[in-house]
Amino acid sequence: MTPGNDFLEAHLKDQRDTVDLVRRAAEFTVVPADVLGTGYHFASHDGQFVVPWEWELRPSNGEV
Repeated sequence: MTPGNDFLEAHLKDQRDTVDLVRRAAEFTVVPADVLGTGYHFASHDGQFVVPWEWELRPSNGEV
């Protein structure tokens, strides 16, 4: 998760309906960290979750 304050909600449901709901059952803070080891610290404007990825660019051989 990216840095910021978040809350957990607890839902108890039967097959059709919500039986109980606790809003803001817990509060937690995600602190900035270099999770990918690149020196970049993700911020809230980067999205909700940090997903490790790799990509590369290759020249096209002209085939589609």
